[in-house]
Parts: sequence; structure tokens; C-alpha cells
Amino acid sequence: MKRAYLTALFFLLVPLTSMAHPGHDTSTFMSGYLHPLTGIDHLLVILAVGFWAARTSRQMWQLPSIFIGFMLIGLLFGAGLQSAVFVEWGILASLFTMAVVLMLASDVNNMVKYGLTSLFALFHGMAHGNELVLADNALAVIAGMLLSSSLLIVMGVYFGKRQGRVGAYFRNIIVSCLTFTGALFLLS
Repeated sequence: MKRAYLTALFFLLVPLTSMAHPGHDTSTFMSGYLHPLTGIDHLLVILAVGFWAARTSRQMWQLPSIFIGFMLIGLLFGAGLQSAVFVEWGILASLFTMAVVLMLASDVNNMVKYGLTSLFALFHGMAHGNELVLADNALAVIAGMLLSSSLLIVMGVYFGKRQGRVGAYFRNIIVSCLTFTGALFLLS
């Protein structure tokens, strides 16, 4: 129980919005790698996708593969965007929707599951695609971001596979953090 509170405290101390974390001004593999780890919105949604995949899919790696693939498409698509106000709203929707999905712990229709995952991945990718146009080494940044995101998904799958108290604690922590972060994001 003490670990659950420490984990929740960690999530609360991480920056709150997608524009409030470091990694926007550099163009290295490491900046791309650290980017999903330093933005609470990215971190939580990516962990939640892995957790959801482990809890609801017989073919557990389809959902994470869809997320990574569409995040890459979003990164590339976002490079052509001039203004991305709707992207921030999409990220906000992903926080609240993933909280509801995990809280209800229901297995929804595969088309809905894949559609939501694709849409959320596009938004999370587009949020940073515009910055990649300015990056000197965009491929290294993308590779770092995709590797880090993949590892976070594996971590989410690991906790999603845990049954009993550990799985329930992680679900409760991530649902609480998604909801709290979404509320703060909405107010900022």
C-alpha cells in the first residue's frame, strides 16, 4: 500500500502539460527517449494502453503495435501542422477516456478499441511532430521517442498481467493519475 502512494506521489510531481516538460528544444536520440518519460500526459496514456491491452486482448500486442504505428504517423503528420490547438484537446480527451476505460475494466468491441487507440496515438504524435521540422536530427529523436514509448507499453503490459492486489493497485493509481492530470490540464 505504501508503494502505491509513493508511485502516485511520483506521478503528481511530474510536469502537468505536454508543453511543460523538457525535450522540446534539443534534437538528439536522448531527448526523444526522455520525452515520453518527462511528460505526464504521454507517460500515463502510454502506460494505460499497455495495461488495457494486457487486460482485454487475447492478441495482446496488437493494441500496442497500433499505438506505436499511429504515433509515428502522427509525428509525421504533425510536422505539417501550423497550429495544433485541437491536438491539445485530443490529448485531454485521451486522458479522461483512458481513465474511464480502465475504471470500467470492460472489454469493448475491437473496432472501438483500435479506433480509440489509433486516435489517441495520432494526437500524442502530432503534439510533437511540428517540433521535428526544426530538429537537426529528426530521425534520432523519433527513434528515441518510439523506443521509450515501446518500453513504457511493455511496463503497462507487465502491470496489466498482474492479477489480484498488485494489478488492482496499479489500475487504481493510473486511473487516479489520469483523472487528476486531465483535470489539471483542463484548468491550465
